[in-house]
Amino acid sequence: TTEDIVSSTTTTLVRAREIMTHGAVSIPDSASVAEAAAALEEEGIHGAPVVTSYGKLVGVVTRTDIVRHLRDALSGDEEKGERGLLDALLEEGLASRTDELLGTTTSVQEIMSASPVTAGLDATAGELAALMHRDSIHRVFIVDGESVQGVVSAGDLMKVLERYETARNPQGGEGCWRVGSA
Repeated sequence: TTEDIVSSTTTTLVRAREIMTHGAVSIPDSASVAEAAAALEEEGIHGAPVVTSYGKLVGVVTRTDIVRHLRDALSGDEEKGERGLLDALLEEGLASRTDELLGTTTSVQEIMSASPVTAGLDATAGELAALMHRDSIHRVFIVDGESVQGVVSAGDLMKVLERYETARNPQGGEGCWRVGSA
């Protein structure tokens, strides 16, 4: 619970097992790019682990990977750029547009990142943040052996930081971070 995490952040290190999203949506390594796009869109997520039929983690596929591949398939429309293409695809539904542009023959294995960043169940929030910073990524897959147990996103780490700051100084005031504009 939130109270447990706040309590633990003031006395011990927060572990991946405490903050990860359990049962992360995964994409079969046999899926097409269109199927991967449909799964990401349906779940409202930006990336997912790619796994074998035995549950072994073999990669990660993100919306950015799909958009990059679509851009390449469209001969790199420089005028629209990657952001404009993503907006256009999302307006019509990423999955249906991907299927139309690529058909169902392009494998997710062709566009995925084959070296996903992982950590164990006992990795600390600080270690996870360091991995994300080092590799400029937004999620770390939490594994037990070769099997994905969950995922910790940058947003999950921000929640931990927010809870820590609130527990440390519930009244606000001196020592709290302030954000403002001039």
